Amino acid sequence: MSERALVPMSDDVSDLVELSRLLVSVAYRSLGVLDEPILLPQFRALALLAERGPCTVGGLAEALDANASTVTRLCDKLVTAGWITRQNRPENRREVEVALTPSGSALVHQVLSARAAELERILARLPKASRRALAALLPEFLDAADQTVPESREGRAV
Repeated sequence: MSERALVPMSDDVSDLVELSRLLVSVAYRSLGVLDEPILLPQFRALALLAERGPCTVGGLAEALDANASTVTRLCDKLVTAGWITRQNRPENRREVEVALTPSGSALVHQVLSARAAELERILARLPKASRRALAALLPEFLDAADQTVPESREGRAV
């Protein structure tokens, strides 16, 4: 059963819903290039650390829009895997800072490279004019999303 059968929507919204399913599928497949399994929420945390640099566990929880205790448990797993470090901040020993390790950084690079390669293969099937039109439209679409949901790009690292 299609989304349209479940919820009335216009053709352009239906196409965007389908696009969102494709992009989520690409994101999940990109995790499959790794030798070790990783969950998407774990990867989101690593990608945010790669984008923003070291931060407190509380700051990471806020960026992930998650409960601090949940992120603490997530960080436990990432430390055990060797993808992040966790230590008390010297200037405030009550704050715990997390940072990517070199292997965590390499993991993020590997996943994002695989994701980019798959998206490039998809784009390569488009005629050049369509690809240029899409490239011109996407920044405008992202700006519209930011105006609708200001924090939409804030926690988008996936």
